[in-house]
Amino acid sequence: MQRSTTAADGRRGRELPLRALGERPWVQLAVGVPLGLLAASVAGITQVGIAYGLQGAQSWDDALSTPWPGQPIGMVLQVAAAILVMWFVATRIAGRPVYELERQGAIRELAYGGAIGAGIVTITVLLLLGVGTYEITDVTVGRGLLTGILLGLGSAFGEEVVMRGILLRVLIGKLGTAAALAITSLAFGLLHLGNPHSSLLGAVGVALQAGLLFGAAYLLTRRLWLAIGIHAAWNFTQTAIFGLNVSGVPTEPGLLVARLQGPEWLSGGEVGIEGSVITIALGLIVSLVMLRAAIAKKPPASPS
Repeated sequence: MQRSTTAADGRRGRELPLRALGERPWVQLAVGVPLGLLAASVAGITQVGIAYGLQGAQSWDDALSTPWPGQPIGMVLQVAAAILVMWFVATRIAGRPVYELERQGAIRELAYGGAIGAGIVTITVLLLLGVGTYEITDVTVGRGLLTGILLGLGSAFGEEVVMRGILLRVLIGKLGTAAALAITSLAFGLLHLGNPHSSLLGAVGVALQAGLLFGAAYLLTRRLWLAIGIHAAWNFTQTAIFGLNVSGVPTEPGLLVARLQGPEWLSGGEVGIEGSVITIALGLIVSLVMLRAAIAKKPPASPS
């Protein structure tokens, strides 16, 4: 039988309610993380499969550089797969409702998250534009807007479910908040080393800015909607608006056709602006503000 009291065994950071942690936490990790990673790979698998099977791709690079229509189709499937994994882990292993995806307040948190994600990317691009690192070469309206929306949502659901909904949540209850946040941020950065054009600087940037930022969003709300909103808008704004790669992944042309130039530490190079010191700095600032707000906020009451 689950207890309804707050987890408190003397270790700092174990403020996650036991009911939110649920039963069999190590089984949740052992089963949920591999399933979550598989769900987060559905879009890539679909894109590569369609490119090889239907579009005549002859190599891995050809498949990755052919985002339409495999990428948007895959992203829709990825959202469904991620939600299914979160439901399975919560209800069938943890023995509790899916608190992370409750509908009440979801729209509000998604909207706040969208404003934060789009704001960080837009400020970064404007600063790069001001120093001549970001150069607009054309303006176009096409399917890149639709692809950007689906890419944002698919990546956000797929990655947030496994990294924050399962891994971070369980590690907080077992290791404490600081250790759990550090581990998941590092893991999030390392996962992106497998992307095209990846680099150590880009992976460190993703860990410091995005991993920490999305983790702070979860800590603030104990739900996934805010993190999903930030993540989705982060990807959408880069691709569909500013025409940039996301973590090195090529996409359909966005509203603006642009190129990055200048030193890699400033522009991010082939990885995109996620490897830029400007994005890293802005992401860290917002992360620290959110973490401070999460610390100041009382630990949430155990769900009834």
